[in-house]
Amino acid sequence: MDDDELARAVREGLTRQAEQAEPDPAVVGRARAAASRRRRARFAVLGAAAAVALVVGTVVVVTTTRTGDDDAPAGPADSAAPRVTAATDGGDPEPTAWRTEYWRGVQVDVPADWGYGNPGLCGDLPTGTPYVGRPIGVTDACFTPGPDATPTAPYVWFDVPGAGPGVEDLGDGWTRETVEVAGTRVSVAAQDADLRARVLGSVEPGGLCDPDLDGVPEARFDRTMEGGGTFRSAHLCAYRGGDLVYASPVTDELFETTVDAVGGAPAARRCSLPPSEVVVVTGIFDDPYGPGITLFRDVVYDLTCGIATTTTYEHPGGPDHQVTEATVPWATPVFRRLLVGPLSGRWVYGRFIGVQG
Repeated sequence: MDDDELARAVREGLTRQAEQAEPDPAVVGRARAAASRRRRARFAVLGAAAAVALVVGTVVVVTTTRTGDDDAPAGPADSAAPRVTAATDGGDPEPTAWRTEYWRGVQVDVPADWGYGNPGLCGDLPTGTPYVGRPIGVTDACFTPGPDATPTAPYVWFDVPGAGPGVEDLGDGWTRETVEVAGTRVSVAAQDADLRARVLGSVEPGGLCDPDLDGVPEARFDRTMEGGGTFRSAHLCAYRGGDLVYASPVTDELFETTVDAVGGAPAARRCSLPPSEVVVVTGIFDDPYGPGITLFRDVVYDLTCGIATTTTYEHPGGPDHQVTEATVPWATPVFRRLLVGPLSGRWVYGRFIGVQG
């Protein structure tokens, strides 16, 4: 019996034992991944702007002109086909395509053509365009937007101060209703009661990513003797200060592009700054020779210090590549309202929130 035959015999024996135990492969796989991540030490959080200030002393504010494309629902979610639902009979037709938005511990479905905004102090409020809002500062020109003002378009807001839970009349036929799920408030404002009910009815605990990180995960690359397995799916999880602020499925093409770009990036520079903005791009694979065995590959971005990846299961590690524009093909315009990018060139201001002065 040669090595390959021996490996297959061992694998078949393990498979028979697994089938007798009848575990849920999805639950086992995700639990294994979550347990691995929870073992890492809790990290101290500094704002990205403050972290940069420790190094450069004075930060020059660079501004760019934002186009209407910033409000388009672009991003990794666009790479996955939106769910299609049937239009309602009578009245205004219900949107036929929806996407799922994630924030901390919750998820909610919204019409696929809604844009993005950032209500709250130092935020921005789109005018006349439906949007999903997160309370994240995107500018140093701070103001109080007035969360109880009469809307100019329907919106979903996450954890905006002063909203709900409950129902509020915002004038001119606009009603805002707020619910709390998994410790997070979700507010929906609309004149259309059916639309408001449809969106609120979709709010539930998030299921794509961990709602928080206990530390920056190590890169991961599960492999068998036969290889990395058959692609099943991939997704992206973005965190600020350990809290989930965005998540989305990504296609196999985008995942492969990301892995290839990171592998060709320059080596990471020495960095001792504490992390704040973290992105984990995860590929999930099925072992073709071990039914029920799930394999994971994580590419981990600490936008302050670099990217961690690995080519072997035995040698996980910390940042080994620099963050360059080529390494973030997933960072479409929505990330300009989500994460502060690295201090590594003017390209950052087209992909992320710019460092503030």
